[in-house]
Amino acid sequence: MKTTLLILLAVVVAPLWAQGPINLPRVYIQKLLLDTGETPLVTWDGKTSAPEYLLTAYFKDIQGDTLRSDVHPHHTICVKRVGDGRIPEPMVVAYLQLGNFKSVWQAGQTIVFEITHVESGENMTWEFVIPEGTNLLRHLNEALTIPPFSKKTE
Repeated sequence: MKTTLLILLAVVVAPLWAQGPINLPRVYIQKLLLDTGETPLVTWDGKTSAPEYLLTAYFKDIQGDTLRSDVHPHHTICVKRVGDGRIPEPMVVAYLQLGNFKSVWQAGQTIVFEITHVESGENMTWEFVIPEGTNLLRHLNEALTIPPFSKKTE
């Protein structure tokens, strides 16, 4: 009986052990605005990332582990509109699920983000250092300014 139980336990546990360390889920959300202070106009159907923008994220110190909004599903990485018009107010955010990287994320690592406005080709990058903990990384009070940038006359 003990032998059967041990064999059963080995059959169940071995595949889990063989796949290596499990990456913990952790979500990063960043509010986005245009340089005019307006909310970017995006198409959001709830199933894909907004096609007006391409969002890319990768670890600064790890090669080949990149997530892209045009390749990965919207629950992994995307640009989307959130809010129902009341609470919270409608806004556009960059969304990243850290647990979907191939590499196991660690506190202190730097994630590099690049957002590209598809029509204009304008882009910008920013970096984020992962803090200790496993809680939601919610950055809605300080918005990042994203393209397209307004043309300034001199």
